[in-house]
Amino acid sequence: MNELEAGGADKNVVVLVQADRISGYGTEDGNWTDARRYRIVADSNSNQIASEVLQKIGEVDMGDPATLVDFVAWADALYPSEHTALILWDHGDSWRKGGRIEIARSFSSDQSSGSSISVAQGEYEKALASIENILGKPLDVVGFDACTMAAWEVAMVSAKHALVQSSSETYTYAEGFNYTSTLKALRANPGMNALQLGATIASGASASGESTQSALDLTAIPQLTLAVDSLAKALLALSDPGGALRNAVAGSLTLDPQERGYYHDLGSLAAFLRNSAYGNAVKTAAEGVLAALDKVVAANYTLAPFETATGVTICATNDSYYAGLYSKSTGAIWAQQTAWDNLLLRAAQ
Repeated sequence: MNELEAGGADKNVVVLVQADRISGYGTEDGNWTDARRYRIVADSNSNQIASEVLQKIGEVDMGDPATLVDFVAWADALYPSEHTALILWDHGDSWRKGGRIEIARSFSSDQSSGSSISVAQGEYEKALASIENILGKPLDVVGFDACTMAAWEVAMVSAKHALVQSSSETYTYAEGFNYTSTLKALRANPGMNALQLGATIASGASASGESTQSALDLTAIPQLTLAVDSLAKALLALSDPGGALRNAVAGSLTLDPQERGYYHDLGSLAAFLRNSAYGNAVKTAAEGVLAALDKVVAANYTLAPFETATGVTICATNDSYYAGLYSKSTGAIWAQQTAWDNLLLRAAQ
């Protein structure tokens, strides 16, 4: 919030924040533990929050999608705008429904309730649909200041109700988004479009030391989805599709190496398959993925050890438990619209 204040706000750029704290989190501005809504004001004191508390709303479940929708409804009623960016800042774990590893499920994990907003269960999509209904138009930008959310699966859902997604393929660190530089740039050019703002967010995060940040043109996601489906079907037509996928996984860049290695860079995976000996159908389909990916990734910033990341991940697990969640979860539109889940299930056999 001090970064936001350092970036400032004015008559053209209004920044509203809902923040929730737990006991023991900190003593800045008092050891408050409820949820509060602020309008950001310009301030250079990095040790104190100067912004006005517009509402104290008591204890809320930040892992409940209804809480997110209520915040946007309040914000839009108070300050309706021509363009709207929604930034979600907390833990993240891509599409995942949850399961045996519960450190971070989906995103917006509430440490008091233990809940989170699930992509795979459809909670994220329902929230976005309600938000679009409130605004009367899609979000210009949805940003995830959270780990591993620059995934094709997440972008498929975002694309139904937003124009641009700004997020990271891998883990994010304490620095996260550079709110100061982003707001300064937006105030200097309040007429920037959604892609420009998404790229500005990604550039600022990279300058702060984040390993990967990309801005995705969500209007191009349907074409990428078709290309992923074609690649999955080309691989499924092989005598050993599971083996082909496992080889591609071994030969491509993983973005969650410290944990399960389930999230792989889509461009790296497709490039491996394009150059493989699996035949013309696989090669052509892989080239289609790379061409579609080029249209989706509007901006991409990377640092070592992920300097070859291309902007979007895809789930490539051969763990039968997680492949089952990936395939059968109620909100898994990636499984409903493509054969990629069928490929994962074959690889898990």
